Amino acid sequence: MTVLLRLQKDASGKIRLVQDDRCLGNPNKHKDIPSARKALSRCEGR
Repeated sequence: MTVLLRLQKDASGKIRLVQDDRCLGNPNKHKDIPSARKALSRCEGR
């Protein structure tokens, strides 16, 4: 399983790591980074 983590700053200025499941899903079957990158590029290209 691979995950996409994004850094976000909240209203108080704290930095958070947030898992982004929009393109890869949760759970997902991507076992390596190249296949996850392909899925992300297809999803973000829409």
